[in-house]
Amino acid sequence: MKILKLDFYKIFQKKGYLVCIGAVVLFVLSSAFAYSGATDDELNFLLQDFNAMKYIWLASTDILYQGTTLFSLMLLGIILSNLYLEDFKNGCYKYVIIAGVKKKSFFVGKVLFTSLIVGSFVVFAFLCVTIVGIIFWGTDGINLKEFLDAFLLYIVTIIPMVSFLFLLYDIALIIKNVRVINFIAVVLPLILGIVDSLSITKNFSPIGLLTIFNQSPPTEYIPHISQYLVIEVLWLAFFVIMNYIIQKQYQDTM
Repeated sequence: MKILKLDFYKIFQKKGYLVCIGAVVLFVLSSAFAYSGATDDELNFLLQDFNAMKYIWLASTDILYQGTTLFSLMLLGIILSNLYLEDFKNGCYKYVIIAGVKKKSFFVGKVLFTSLIVGSFVVFAFLCVTIVGIIFWGTDGINLKEFLDAFLLYIVTIIPMVSFLFLLYDIALIIKNVRVINFIAVVLPLILGIVDSLSITKNFSPIGLLTIFNQSPPTEYIPHISQYLVIEVLWLAFFVIMNYIIQKQYQDTM
């Protein structure tokens, strides 16, 4: 709990997370205005009789399932990897350990903190999309089953996003250079996103799930995501275990 409280205090003090929230609101509003302002000639058959439910589905590709962009990963990657690296570069880690927090508790706290931040980001995105969708198109077309299915589609993105962040954490502990980490946090999602969108690597990529709608939007086709989730859970476990091992090596050299 001490680690969680400390990390939440630091992230809100730096206001980095507010940048992510602001980006979500901006994306949601801009996409809503784009869809609502489109003419019949500009809408393809998928967007005919557009309503809030269709917007909720499609907005997921603007915020989370972004194909070759993956802007949310870049934002979270920069903010959280910098926060993570700060503990080891500025002596905060040593202070926490000296204060009586066990090393395993420190590690578990980081896992929980990252998962909670990503989870809250995804849930906020869904709520924002839903509220804006209802404001623009009303409640017509919304039914409970589709609403819950859409919510699940948003929630499953937590796994590849946390997996990617722990990959960054692992790299951060090895390199220990903020500028390099920031560069990697921006470039890596672009490279993985482009490659996964255009090839079969999405079937075994750590973030392949986030590129599955690059060709067909969710209003037309939703693939079976279980095959992606199994692979990405394995990647997540691998990156988390590697983080524990690298942290332990760091501890042994203190």
